[in-house]
This record gives sequence, C-alpha cells and structure tokens, in this order.
Amino acid sequence: REDHIENLKLCDAAIIFMGNANEIWLRSKMRDFLKINGYGRTKPLHAKAVFLAPPLNPSKQRFRSVEAEVFNGTETMPEDALKAFLNKM
Repeated sequence: REDHIENLKLCDAAIIFMGNANEIWLRSKMRDFLKINGYGRTKPLHAKAVFLAPPLNPSKQRFRSVEAEVFNGTETMPEDALKAFLNKM
C-alpha cells in the first residue's frame, strides 16, 4: 500500500486496471484519486483513467465515473482513446 501511495504522489497520470477485481476494490482505488492531495501530492494529476478489461460483468457494464476517464476494453482495445489519454502528458 505504501508503494502505491508513493507512486500516486510522483506520477503524472494514473490508470486503474480492472480485470478480475471486484467493484469494492475498484472503488477503493478511485477514493485514492480523491485523497491524493492529503497524501502529500502538491500538483494535480494530468490525467486519471479506469481501464475495464475482460471478463465483462454487470458491474463493469454499469460503471461510470466523473473523477476519471473510463476505457472499456472488455470486448475491443480502445486504442484511439488510450492514445488521446497519453497525449495529455
């Protein structure tokens, strides 16, 4: 956990990769985006995203976020959206 927080303090952008994890785990990681300044980060992240990977499930189908971009890669790779995300840095 300490390594995760340290990485969030130092990175320019972050992508949460959700494959087989459950929604509780994902929400925990999303809360880290909200608490990042309290961890000692002085500048905002340039970009935040959640990448939804296979397997597809009902939780992933209904997932939305106002805090981060959502890339749905459960059926196809969203290459153009990922390139646009990387161009923000």
